[in-house]
Amino acid sequence: ALSATYVAGLALSLTTCAVILPGWWTAERMERVIAAIALIGIVIVATGWLLLTLRGVVLFGKDVGVYFIEELTLFGQGTGVTFFQNYGPFVGPSTEPLAFATAASLYLASRTTGIRRLAAYAAAVVVIAGLVVTFSREGLIMAAIATAALVAYDLRRHRLNVAVAAAAGFLAIFALTSLMGVVGVFGRLDLTAQWYGQTAVPILMNPDHTQRGDVSTPSVTPGQGPPVATPSPVVVYPAVVDLKTASSLDARFSLWAAALAATEKSPVVGYGLGTDATAIVPYLNGQDARLQGVTTHSTFMRMLVEMGIPGLLLQVWLSLVAAAVAIRAIFRRSSKAMTVLAGCLAAIIFHELFGTLIFGGFGYSNFLFAALTSILALSDLDRKSTRLNSSHANI
Repeated sequence: ALSATYVAGLALSLTTCAVILPGWWTAERMERVIAAIALIGIVIVATGWLLLTLRGVVLFGKDVGVYFIEELTLFGQGTGVTFFQNYGPFVGPSTEPLAFATAASLYLASRTTGIRRLAAYAAAVVVIAGLVVTFSREGLIMAAIATAALVAYDLRRHRLNVAVAAAAGFLAIFALTSLMGVVGVFGRLDLTAQWYGQTAVPILMNPDHTQRGDVSTPSVTPGQGPPVATPSPVVVYPAVVDLKTASSLDARFSLWAAALAATEKSPVVGYGLGTDATAIVPYLNGQDARLQGVTTHSTFMRMLVEMGIPGLLLQVWLSLVAAAVAIRAIFRRSSKAMTVLAGCLAAIIFHELFGTLIFGGFGYSNFLFAALTSILALSDLDRKSTRLNSSHANI
């Protein structure tokens, strides 16, 4: 069923990009796409704050809107500054849309005047604030990359938008200092329990969504009647836990090593779509056993595990094609709308190194990867066709 979902999503992505986009793409509609991206970011932040006021809801069996209350740290020491880890209506952080919305909002601000410009800048501030409190280092870098594309466009035109440059610089510096452990966050479980109640703590602390809380596990002895429910042990959590005060690269290296070990057993066909997290479990031992149930945190490693070496080569090829059209759009004389979309595509390609995306699919970033590659490629072909027609006319 999961494989069928991936295939259906891939078919939808390719059909949309190959059949619909060529006849639909216009410069005016690209403006609407960018405005929609900005609006998505605002909706995510606003929905997150709404869920905070509701103190979480259960949706499709998942606890949605239950977030850590974080405390900002400097060099590993608490500062007393606390805030909610708001990432909108998601079980886990989905910071890619916020990264894209940052660049989209700043683009809209540079293209408008008066009250609309103020509204666009306000939207950018809200989205950046929403991204910062997630404390997603990958999301911050993605936002910096997408926004830097706008800076590159301005420099190409020998002018600089100070607000855009300042936003790109802030995002890059914040991401760098967090990766170096200069700034970080503690999870204040004591404050979280006060806000949501005690049930929120095991929800946040147990990464396995199917084994959260105080669940009774049946225990059966052969020949001695029906099973007897044995209460699971009560776990006592500390008041403060270390969420992100150091780099997570060590954990990723362990996951990637496990992915390579798993691939040795099935290098040609892999383990099948959707098996990324489970296939590497036998190869996570010792201290790395704590990572069992976690994905490989790399699109390329995911494709290697799920689809073998042919799948990895396919993903590398797709990413190189996407990178080529993004670079051309950023550093050649493309429109500003094309440049911001190219920046978003470049951010997605970077995220492939540290996130488990898949080409196509029904996910936001997955579909956007296919759509932006197609849009930029079509734009490049259109520009080449225009130049060719002009040359023929001159002849």
